[in-house]
Amino acid sequence: MNKFLFNRIALIIFLSGMLNCNSQTKKNYSNKLETCLSNQDITELNSAVTIFEEKLTKLYNGQNINNAYLNYINEVSNMKISPDFFKDTKSVLTLEKLKNSGTFDKIWTSLSSTEDKINEDEEMVVINLDGSNVANNQKIKLITLKSNGEYLKCMLDHNSNKTVSKMLNMQNDVPGLGMQFTSKILAENMTEEDFENRLNRVAISIGFYYELVYMFKNNKS
Repeated sequence: MNKFLFNRIALIIFLSGMLNCNSQTKKNYSNKLETCLSNQDITELNSAVTIFEEKLTKLYNGQNINNAYLNYINEVSNMKISPDFFKDTKSVLTLEKLKNSGTFDKIWTSLSSTEDKINEDEEMVVINLDGSNVANNQKIKLITLKSNGEYLKCMLDHNSNKTVSKMLNMQNDVPGLGMQFTSKILAENMTEEDFENRLNRVAISIGFYYELVYMFKNNKS
């Protein structure tokens, strides 16, 4: 084999290895949503979940990612996560990317825009990680899943997990429903194996991480 041919083959092998490496690092969490969300939406969702999982890996060092998700949900339900976990520059930038791409508006709407769905006699309470409850009559800025949004419809159509579907429907039916309540339902009914389904990871990342990132970003004291 001459030197030119050998070098050409070596280059092809090297490039093939690089492509395989890149494909392994770009995890696809939301491919099942491709029938009802755009390719740009899928890309943004995958990026958002990847960043969240990087933070989970650091937070629960040494645990497998499925167990890390379960522990995270449990600690959110018990308000044991430090607020600093949500005050992350990379995560804030991810929210901005979601907004700029238009994906944000397919997922969320402001809680204030859903007031017609909230019974005036009820006090909607949201999680506050300093240990106290905060009512939405304090006019803090919050987001909630958009009831007619493409994301919610798509998730309900494609996610077969009954607990996650129940949680999504509850959040849709009662905008502003306390995150501590819904996360407790998840913590009590989900297992590590449930997080083999990557759509469940998307649901947790979007509903129980980035909503809190938004809250801390937009309600600075």
